[in-house]
Amino acid sequence: MLNTLIAEGRLVKDPTLKITDNNFAYSRATIASKRGYKNRETQEYESDFIQLYLTKDNAKNFAKLCYQGDLISIIGRLQTDRQVGKDGKVTYYTNVIVSEFTLLTKKKTSAIEPQATTATPHNSGYPFPSEEPPIDTNFEAMELPPSMPFHDTEY
Repeated sequence: MLNTLIAEGRLVKDPTLKITDNNFAYSRATIASKRGYKNRETQEYESDFIQLYLTKDNAKNFAKLCYQGDLISIIGRLQTDRQVGKDGKVTYYTNVIVSEFTLLTKKKTSAIEPQATTATPHNSGYPFPSEEPPIDTNFEAMELPPSMPFHDTEY
């Protein structure tokens, strides 16, 4: 059966990374994914909050690279689990078990004053020293050795 979910959204808060006693790494996070339509009453877009669960190196990389407000896309599968409370009440919860993620854009930051930069002048030697002779691009004037197979070919 097919159980694949692809979603895009912004991280609600920084992901948590936990490592168990037997060195198993896992990470949890939540993304807010804006719906593609407006609420009829409020005329505003609503969001779905999707719970993510990542394991092993995927979890470590996710926790290291992604932060609150970052826009990410994920591919995974839905998994619904249940938990029985002390009072016997059963609670169901759904997670996306993430198999792949892509960091699309970093969090929008406040406007930062651009820093003055000086342009590198032409022929400044970067990345090559300026002592080197320029490359001759006048190919018609170049003399080809007679051993070249296309020496007498007209184009």
